[in-house]
Amino acid sequence: MEKQCIYCGEKLHPEASFCHHCEHSQIEKTPLRLQTYRSKKTRSILFLLLIVLSMTLLWAWKPIQEAPSAEPLEVEEKLIFENGPGMAEVLYNAEDGESYHIYASFSDDREVVAYRKRAIAEDQGRDGSIPSMLFIRNENSDEFMEDDFFHRLVQDISVEVLPQNGAKPLEISKPEQDKLEFPTALRMIHVYMWSYNVGENMIRWTINMKNGDIITLEQTLCIELLEILEYHWEEVPMNTLKSLVDFMEYLERSTEEDQVIDIYLPPVVYEGGLELNRAFRLHGSMDENGTMTTFTAASTAQRSGPSRIQLDNIAFIGNGGVGMTCNETIFLENCHFEGWDIALHVKDDGWSQSDFCTYSNNGIGLLFDCSEGGSFGPDFDENRFENNEIGIQIKAVNRPRTLCFKYCVFEGNDIDIDNLIEHDIETKECIFK
Repeated sequence: MEKQCIYCGEKLHPEASFCHHCEHSQIEKTPLRLQTYRSKKTRSILFLLLIVLSMTLLWAWKPIQEAPSAEPLEVEEKLIFENGPGMAEVLYNAEDGESYHIYASFSDDREVVAYRKRAIAEDQGRDGSIPSMLFIRNENSDEFMEDDFFHRLVQDISVEVLPQNGAKPLEISKPEQDKLEFPTALRMIHVYMWSYNVGENMIRWTINMKNGDIITLEQTLCIELLEILEYHWEEVPMNTLKSLVDFMEYLERSTEEDQVIDIYLPPVVYEGGLELNRAFRLHGSMDENGTMTTFTAASTAQRSGPSRIQLDNIAFIGNGGVGMTCNETIFLENCHFEGWDIALHVKDDGWSQSDFCTYSNNGIGLLFDCSEGGSFGPDFDENRFENNEIGIQIKAVNRPRTLCFKYCVFEGNDIDIDNLIEHDIETKECIFK
């Protein structure tokens, strides 16, 4: 069988694979479709996109409850939470149709202070206690709820202490009412701070309601020991008012506010007064002749700090004017005030804790005229008010606490207590002569 060239038509041998006329090969070539580099890359991208899309769809269908919860934030401001543990205040919607703010606080002011509080425990036997209080306030009427709320809605109230980070547990008293010192609190406890309790403790209030609801409120109390610096008159010149003032000004410049400064004064008469702009603790003395550390002009307590102003065994002897003006909290013990128009004037946002002191031959022994700011306790133990025109005068007090004059002695005054605002006072343990 003859064969023709596929290109020129020349007759060829049947087995010929080459045309001698046009020199073309007679083997037909079938084109081969090769995958290019670009086509492989495109497939890889599509495959990765498919994986990402599949993961996205799986995440979208993941149950919401499996999402990790956020850690609670430690916030040092007033916060209102809807029945949530971990904070010091909740807004509770009760079965009686009312809403109540329920909160725990270290202060008895009307606002919720920071639930985290830095407290101070000092060594050398200067340990003490602070209150933790439970308040319930009606959101609509803004009234504090007491016995009626408790008996209608509350089953019981308990408090526990939870040490944090290896701290030793604090000691607390049982929850109770204290109508004299904290009249608006539903319940309160004393938290005792000892020097060995340095560290952080959580105080947890638990309120079991009669309907089965459980409300928890948490406060964190951090106790730190302050460094105490002592200076004695036998070692540091302070026999004159100028040398004392110069030394105190030097300490104001060279020490930190959170350092406690104890100054032990000589038994001398300083011709002038004190201006306390730092939290000094001044300790007076008496010599064998009965001369007591004495100041003869007006003194003021203007500013404190993390520690507190404390004066003990010091006399303030004047000839009119004001003996001591308190614009800051000041603690007085075994002090003597004599010869002033006003011996101790507690004013503005100041306060004074006065124990075992004597107020004699003054126009007014102790004047309360404070209407702002914070204050310490309302107990004035074993003071003597003798031969004053007015022993105690009450014009304004910045807390609704009952002022308690435990075992105070009133003798020879024209007026023992001049209560101009009819503030609540407790005098049943006083001695009137």
